[in-house]
Amino acid sequence: MTNRMNRYIQVAREEAALSTHPKARLGALIFHKGVIVGRGYNKARTHPLVKRWYPKYNYHLHAEMDAVIRSRGEISGCDIIVVRILKDGSLALSKPCPHCLSMLIAHGLRHLYYVNENGLLKKERL
Repeated sequence: MTNRMNRYIQVAREEAALSTHPKARLGALIFHKGVIVGRGYNKARTHPLVKRWYPKYNYHLHAEMDAVIRSRGEISGCDIIVVRILKDGSLALSKPCPHCLSMLIAHGLRHLYYVNENGLLKKERL
């Protein structure tokens, strides 16, 4: 894993640590060519755009949506990394839900990086 990817994981972990969600702490980071263009974490509150992408589950703001909302400029062609931290600080499964995947594809993101069930970073083309 490159130094740059390790840095992205660390920043995403820092975002996850800010989470106000009572059960899961996730952080997301949108980047392109070495530049971080958006970051977010899941929150126990909602946002008006959430209702568009999560019609049945619009009471929490997911980290991926928060990163899109807080991004600077165009995010089409960018990549995103999503991490979930447990209480002991270790990484856990962080694959986005189907609603987040649809939203990321609609916004034109290129690659998704997340932690799989074995604790390893996985890359998928969107």
